[in-house]
Amino acid sequence: GIRDATGHIFPFMTDGECRTRIGNAVETCLVDHLPAIQQAGISEVVIDARGRTAAYAGAMTRIYRDATCQDISINDRGDQHGHVKERIKALAMGGITAGHFLRGLKE
Repeated sequence: GIRDATGHIFPFMTDGECRTRIGNAVETCLVDHLPAIQQAGISEVVIDARGRTAAYAGAMTRIYRDATCQDISINDRGDQHGHVKERIKALAMGGITAGHFLRGLKE
């Protein structure tokens, strides 16, 4: 990966046509926003597991499926999905964010 001045590591991949794609240093996590996504009429979400193992894809799919199918109790911080996010953080490279979903990207 590419390390920036703050120490974050941005993964990069080269495709079959020699194009390089630079990924985010942290993974997008929308588990807190699933109810709003569903209320907006979106019935499916995709987990981008390109470049990751089948075990990662399976584990992350189970976490998101559990989050959508079960009532999740509110933890002591008032965070409804706190324990779910901890499971996601344990699998994620570099941490998690919902920043681009909430704020968009600057052109």
